[in-house]
Amino acid sequence: MKKFKLYMLLGLVTLLFSRCDKFLDVQPESGLTYENYWKTKEEVNAVVLACYQSMMTGSSSTYQVVDLAFLWGELRADFIAANTKISAEEYLAMNGYITENLSICDWTAFYRTINLCNTVIACAPNVINKDATFTQTALDGYLSEAYALRALMYFYLVRTFGEVPLKLDATLTDNTNLTIAKSSANVVLSQIKSDLLVAESKSVTDYGTTLENKGRITQYAINAMQADVYLWCEQYDSCIVACNKVINSSQYGLISDYKELFQNGLTNESIFELVFDDQLLNPLFYMVDISTNKRFLIDQRVIDDKYTTDSNNPDDYDLRGNFASVRFGNMSIWKYLGLTSSTARSESQSYAPWIFYRYADVLLMKAEAAAVEGDTAIALSIVRKIRSRGGALQTSAEEPGDATSALEYVIHERGREFAFEGKRWFDVLRTAKRAGYSTSLNNSLIEMIEDIAPTDRYATMVSNIQDTLSHYLPIYKDELETDEALEQNTFYKTN
Repeated sequence: MKKFKLYMLLGLVTLLFSRCDKFLDVQPESGLTYENYWKTKEEVNAVVLACYQSMMTGSSSTYQVVDLAFLWGELRADFIAANTKISAEEYLAMNGYITENLSICDWTAFYRTINLCNTVIACAPNVINKDATFTQTALDGYLSEAYALRALMYFYLVRTFGEVPLKLDATLTDNTNLTIAKSSANVVLSQIKSDLLVAESKSVTDYGTTLENKGRITQYAINAMQADVYLWCEQYDSCIVACNKVINSSQYGLISDYKELFQNGLTNESIFELVFDDQLLNPLFYMVDISTNKRFLIDQRVIDDKYTTDSNNPDDYDLRGNFASVRFGNMSIWKYLGLTSSTARSESQSYAPWIFYRYADVLLMKAEAAAVEGDTAIALSIVRKIRSRGGALQTSAEEPGDATSALEYVIHERGREFAFEGKRWFDVLRTAKRAGYSTSLNNSLIEMIEDIAPTDRYATMVSNIQDTLSHYLPIYKDELETDEALEQNTFYKTN
């Protein structure tokens, strides 16, 4: 895989930018090589922080981790609609024309972060013998971050592509073997779970500042990741155990004002987020801003089905809707656009956070696992709490009386709670594929496609989605050209 040359240690210096008074300040020196680097704890810290920053860098023309986390979770789902400035490739993907030529299939940004994590895992332990001030506790904390971030990147990849190359060694020289075949989803998921267990055993619970406790990996961020992975793998008891570790920590809660989650970030509800600021802007602005650059709008069904208003009382509405997640007036995605309830961000103010995990997510993952296991009482109790905080209208959903309906109820509430947070496609796919696509909810994905498919694409898109191999993206053409060990995902060989 020749592209891995782009992620060599020598490229680290290009990932770091000057940021004042932020925990990402420390930068590695230029001319970075293994021989003249990796000598002090400060240098280890710099590379660990580069792992975070590698997920945050982007532009209006290049897909990075944040862009793809949004697109992979929303583009094929039912909450966003195309605006006039949508790219041709994004429009094709939304309408079911998915091929290996689409750059949304380019996983470069994720493997760049993975290789930075691999580099920390490979090189940081040697520094403890070179820097007498570098403690084992500090080393363990850095390794925990690297293992957890690597697991998170692979979790996105395996849910999106199904099978991906599993690269666990660092690319430090041009002599590294860059021809890597795909590993099965089960193998990748097993490695993810293993990485998270290692990360948990070495984890930090408190960095001492809110900025770092939200913007860096803590034990509780790892537990949230574990819950998500176990839920995907249908290990429901393990999911609940992981959720309870976060819940019982008493470190988090549901904030009363939902809008604060994205307007200001760093709230008590946030478990792990990417912290943008005026020196490092959130690239999602280029997808949702209300100027002529806007590529995505909210779909009308979000207003009709999710954020309803009482027709008899206009003041009674879901608080997660207008001027929180969305703005009905111009159909914009307000989570990344709203500076206040009524004021949009300018480009220079586009520092809304990207939240990977928050407390509501942990609660609803526990509710989903409980519903699958037939514990309807716990599932409904949690959903009531979420709906109460969000001001959900009673008419927006009728509380179910059986376990199957309770599970569907949880998924619908996740839609209201996490709209545009890159979770929708994965939520519906997880529901559909449960128990080998054999449950009564396995039509959820088909039903979603039936709702969103344009008339001229309806037959094709509905037919394709019934092939479970189509639920994963194809491998990007450039990867196939440069790595002879890679084989295209099966569905795209014949379609």
